[in-house]
Amino acid sequence: MQHPRLRALIVSLPLGLLLALSACGQTITIADNPTPGAVSTATPATGGGATATPVVAPTNTPAPAPLSFIGTWDGNENVNGSPYSIRIVVTQCGSTVFAAYYQQVGGGLPSTPQDLAMGSASGATATMSDTTYNGTAPFAKNDWTLTRSSGALSFTHHKHNLVGGTDYTSNGSLSLNSGDVGTAPDFSGTWNGNEIVNGSSYLYRMVISECHQFIHADIYGQVSGAIPATPQNSAVGISIGGQVALQNEEYISGTAYAYSHWVLTLPSANDLHFVGSRHFASGGSTDQSSYGDLTH
Repeated sequence: MQHPRLRALIVSLPLGLLLALSACGQTITIADNPTPGAVSTATPATGGGATATPVVAPTNTPAPAPLSFIGTWDGNENVNGSPYSIRIVVTQCGSTVFAAYYQQVGGGLPSTPQDLAMGSASGATATMSDTTYNGTAPFAKNDWTLTRSSGALSFTHHKHNLVGGTDYTSNGSLSLNSGDVGTAPDFSGTWNGNEIVNGSSYLYRMVISECHQFIHADIYGQVSGAIPATPQNSAVGISIGGQVALQNEEYISGTAYAYSHWVLTLPSANDLHFVGSRHFASGGSTDQSSYGDLTH
């Protein structure tokens, strides 16, 4: 039985290429990534009175080591001159930074984040982006720049509305509420079970890795009665308050195809429950909701 979801596969192309050049009948092999500061050991050509000058590979300047952005940061976001409460919960694994953004609703902060963004950090700066959803439908695109200083976190936020409304750029300065984003349950491992879609059951697998509160999941759905050898989806998220929120965006030939969300919980150490939703950007397919239980 074929799983009803269409999946987009991402193929990685090999990067290591060698270029062979011929000089005066002599072959010189040049690697695409020479060792910084290394001198070519090729024998200089002697024909025609030519003299070869040794080639020195450029020395690469390493990117600054990222500072730690980890923590729960509270303060205000200034939008068109008006302050609104905001909380940013950040986890980090090396230079990869993931953040949950809670923006004021009514008179306070919501219990669940409106935005989950991933990006990279270099030195005291981290840049990231995300899509805001209204239910399962994409509502806005966000770009965030975070800057660390002693005991503080400043940010700039650009919001681009996808369904009307006015774009805006905001900023703010936050203080550290807590340097610990909480103890995350162990979601890591290979989980197998079933996904229920429109009342039908399909084989399902999640392979989860965890670094601090940052979560990465490879997701496999049934194809022709079996789990395929490679995942159809990969999703990233953050573990907060005992549950994981995951998201991914699928593209075909550079065009957005579908947006997916999952919420994971652990009823016990060996049982994982999930609820998923999928919105098709093209509108050609019906949005889907699913749920399931997995074990390992």
